[in-house]
Amino acid sequence: MADQCILIVGASGGIGSQLVPLLSTDRLALHYCQHVPSQTGFHIKADITRYDEVEQLVATVLRELGRIDVLINAAGVSTDVMTHKFPADAWREVIEANLVGTFNVIRAALPAMRAAKYGRIISLSSIVFQRPVFGTSAYSASKAGLVGLTRTVALESAALGITCNTIALGYFEAGLLYRIPAEPREQIRQLIPMKRFGRVEELHRTIQYLIDTEYITGQVLSLNGGLYNG
Repeated sequence: MADQCILIVGASGGIGSQLVPLLSTDRLALHYCQHVPSQTGFHIKADITRYDEVEQLVATVLRELGRIDVLINAAGVSTDVMTHKFPADAWREVIEANLVGTFNVIRAALPAMRAAKYGRIISLSSIVFQRPVFGTSAYSASKAGLVGLTRTVALESAALGITCNTIALGYFEAGLLYRIPAEPREQIRQLIPMKRFGRVEELHRTIQYLIDTEYITGQVLSLNGGLYNG
């Protein structure tokens, strides 16, 4: 990664904030929406659900850092409500943030990648779309949608040196996991064949693998300790 320009979307989130220190490059663009990332890098604010703001974000990164080699989509929100009680506006907000927002960033970054004939697009999905959990219909749908988006972008971009993949995360020692109370969290840990939660260092190594390997594209890599093998 040392000489690559990396844009990480959602750099101040639970996963993003732990991932940033592991990205060994001086050309790091850290996107945030509300909370400024504490890590060193080029900080840039945008509401990714607004395409005009995303266009400006990408234009600014290209102007300041010269190019975007790697795009990591780590932004995500979740609202947990049973489907029959889910307010329609709240459901739509999750889809907008997780799926539409990711599309907006990919859409805005692709022209520069296509011109450079190089790019690595990596989006973080979730085991929840593979192994559903009560109350997560919006989150699950948004993360499932990333798979279709990933495969289509991969198909459209493969001949231009651009790969597009999704990592479906299991339960990690970061992010939304700690919204779950201690007792059910321990029950989840016991269900994982490895009997532990994932570590962000393991996510980093997987991202590095996808950056280095040009023949993997359009794939969903399940990083979950064996909890789901479908």
